[in-house]
Amino acid sequence: MARNGPIAALDIGTTKTCCFIAEANAVGAIRVSGIGHYASRGIKSGAIVDMEAAEQSVLSAVHAAEQMAGTTIRDVAVNVASGKPASQTLELDTDLGGAAIGEREVRRLLDDDRIAGTPPDRHLIHAVPLGFAID
Repeated sequence: MARNGPIAALDIGTTKTCCFIAEANAVGAIRVSGIGHYASRGIKSGAIVDMEAAEQSVLSAVHAAEQMAGTTIRDVAVNVASGKPASQTLELDTDLGGAAIGEREVRRLLDDDRIAGTPPDRHLIHAVPLGFAID
């Protein structure tokens, strides 16, 4: 997030969605310049059950904060409860073609669609490589 310009934070909760816009002065002190909140729709027990309704709640909260602050935000830090997060260990295989294994190869596997092969009602939000083995 840029240090020169507005800093925005968005909290998407089960009951309400809030957006705060602030600006830092030359010495790093933060001053809130805009606040917007809206009743959350499309969210049940922290999980998004209706994407369009949830999107409207977010847009309404952000718009209200932007109007109060008199600015338009470009970047935002988001907090989402995520309903019922789950963790799992995956084993993935890839052909390296004789190349050395490094961070790039591990990242390529993590970005692969096979990881996104989770059930359609779930989305990958974080992946941590624990290790690798060579066959």
